[in-house]
Amino acid sequence: MKQLRPYQQDAVNECWNALKLNDEPVLLMASVGAGKSLMLANILLTMQRAGKRALCLVNNAELVQNNCATFIDEGGRASIYCAALGAKDTSAPIVFGTPQSVLNGIIKNEVISKINFNLIVVDEAHAINYNNDSSCFMRILRHFKQNYPAMRLLGATGTNFRFKGSAIVGADCLFKTQVGNITTEQLISDNYLIEPKFSVDDN
Repeated sequence: MKQLRPYQQDAVNECWNALKLNDEPVLLMASVGAGKSLMLANILLTMQRAGKRALCLVNNAELVQNNCATFIDEGGRASIYCAALGAKDTSAPIVFGTPQSVLNGIIKNEVISKINFNLIVVDEAHAINYNNDSSCFMRILRHFKQNYPAMRLLGATGTNFRFKGSAIVGADCLFKTQVGNITTEQLISDNYLIEPKFSVDDN
């Protein structure tokens, strides 16, 4: 199991503090290169060890595989629920899936629709169209929250706004609290990332 960097451990602690405070959705803000998948794996591993169930939603099959592999590398037991990968398994305590596959499972009243997930994690959470109740993510979140009101929601992103520049954290947004706040500048300053150098070819 990899040792979290100090800023990663601080961010994970902030996530837990916010999630335990109340049931309002929490957003982990961490720039590219911060090790977001490792931080999420750490959080999900804690859920597994506590005998809890969690669902991690990511936008495509490749990210499902990558995030699941990181979690397993950390000692996790995971199932994959993704039609594109030919898997609809819910037997492990932690399930990684794509939103469309999970929504289809809910619509068809499959096993996944009946699971009371203690925590739902959404990677690349800026993709959630929270202003549209009919959007894929919102239908999933509403279903599981109605079935199990104690469910917690944790989003993770390096971009705390949607594609047109609208905020995703605030009183009128899905996410009410932002934690982590790990910036590229901080990572460069702490020597975790190399400052990019740009040059122009004279030819």
